[in-house]
Amino acid sequence: MSSDVNDKKGTFEKLVSSISESERNALLEKMHTLAGDPTTQEFNSEDKDTSDEFVSIEDRLKGESLFYRFFLWIRSIFSNLTQEEVFNADQVQNLYKKLNHSFPGLVDYKNGYLLNIFYQKLGELKNAIEFFKPYLELAYENLGAFYVFLGSIICPEVTQEMDSQVDPYQLPLTREVTGELRASFVRKLDQILKDIPQHRRSYMYSCVSVIEWFYQLSKLPFDRFRNSFSQGIIDEYCCKFEVVSNELNQFSRILCNGGPVPEEAVTSLFLFSANKFIPLDSEANDDEGRMREFMDKAAANISMIHMFVKTVPLRQICKIAFNNVQWQPQNFTGAEDWFVKYKEYWKKLFDEKWNLWLRDKKKAMIHSKLSAAFELDDFPLLQNRPWTQLWGGVPFHFEYTAGFIFWFMEKKYSDVIQPLKVLLLEGVFENKDNRQEFANTINDLMQIYNDVLKLGEDLSSLGQIGLVFEKIASNHLRTLQAQSKIESTMLNLEAEIQNMKNSFCNDCRSIRLIVDAALGSRTDTRYDGVSNINMMHGSNNSAFKEQLRNSKEKFECALEMLKELETIDLPDVIKS
Repeated sequence: MSSDVNDKKGTFEKLVSSISESERNALLEKMHTLAGDPTTQEFNSEDKDTSDEFVSIEDRLKGESLFYRFFLWIRSIFSNLTQEEVFNADQVQNLYKKLNHSFPGLVDYKNGYLLNIFYQKLGELKNAIEFFKPYLELAYENLGAFYVFLGSIICPEVTQEMDSQVDPYQLPLTREVTGELRASFVRKLDQILKDIPQHRRSYMYSCVSVIEWFYQLSKLPFDRFRNSFSQGIIDEYCCKFEVVSNELNQFSRILCNGGPVPEEAVTSLFLFSANKFIPLDSEANDDEGRMREFMDKAAANISMIHMFVKTVPLRQICKIAFNNVQWQPQNFTGAEDWFVKYKEYWKKLFDEKWNLWLRDKKKAMIHSKLSAAFELDDFPLLQNRPWTQLWGGVPFHFEYTAGFIFWFMEKKYSDVIQPLKVLLLEGVFENKDNRQEFANTINDLMQIYNDVLKLGEDLSSLGQIGLVFEKIASNHLRTLQAQSKIESTMLNLEAEIQNMKNSFCNDCRSIRLIVDAALGSRTDTRYDGVSNINMMHGSNNSAFKEQLRNSKEKFECALEMLKELETIDLPDVIKS
């Protein structure tokens, strides 16, 4: 029996990423050789506070000389300020002098402005983080999946253990399903995750944190911040402190709390999106070329972010802008719940694989029935399935149903319909309504047969439907317009198959009731016999009635098969 079981028995990673384990490992090894100097991948600011800066302004004031404190007292009287406020102003002024000496052109403390160099560097920072945006957005579309993927790089043994210990495909499809069986897998899953060494968890968290840092940086209001600047009298951009106080707080929370960037954090962003995103400006033609291109650009843009952090001491700038030497940025938070999402997604992957296994168990049972009833070695499928070649495959919810109907009509219809036609033409029905229903059923089956032939032609490469797929595939782009066209085409196709299936099933039921009544095995009072059934075909009457019975049984079997196939074509619909 040919089946897609082997496709489902692969690693859990196949449910996480479209690249295989071997491909990923090869890419990871190559990317390792391309990775830049790790020292360039740190966002540690040089303006971090020393321990004495966390001392209160009052306590710091007490540490000053008696003369200076007397001088502050005199100044406080004339300025109508407290000594602490005067002392703070002095500290901010001193801070500004140091800042302006080391990083001139960033701020104008006297007039309360951020200056043109700050504006320029903000633009450079925006351009640098824009490079990472599409990779970050793909990761954040499904954080659980990304965390599992990242974990497969940092803790590959977890993935290996999941494959070997939490995979129902390790069991035969004949294994009895019990609640305890599923529960045992869940317990193994929980234990594997619980046993992850602490140092691995910590390193995983450091990677998750820096990716969260990148993501939050990419979401900062760069445009609003830069649009607050306007050209001054010397044709340079500047902005008042108070106009961008919110932005300064937002940006400082991120940029004052950076740290080292593990290589795995950067490479995982690329590998996770390897088969999902290719930059429009990419000049590479293969995986290795795109890898090298990514690493070169990633290194350059990380260096640019690093340069901003080093040359724009935002912590000190904010102290000056807010006129508060004790000002501190908010703590950076995010991704603290990473392990919860990580664990939840592993359980989601198990649930998916468990349901696939149950589905394949069902398929194996149905296949046995197909083999017994119709001597089929495999599930029949449509000859032409153009949706399988587009974008890695487009869902079609009637694969097995449509395949069986088409096979039955092409291979069995001509034989099984003949005895029924004879019964319709030569039989003397005791109930005229029965004869009319039977005639309608035969005509309906003929229509289905013709519809099958036509749809088969339409699905071919030169057919009406096939050409739609061919045209979209030739453009090699998954545009919104193309997506909409395919969705519309698939919905129409599924509706046609659904109608065809419903009609066929109704015809099968009608044939069973009418033929049973004709042969004297009436099971429904609405159906009467055929008065000349024992005289039809003369001496060959017994053979004819056997042919009639066999035809009826084939339609009965077909009806039962379609009921079974529907459970694997539309499992969610059937369950609900």
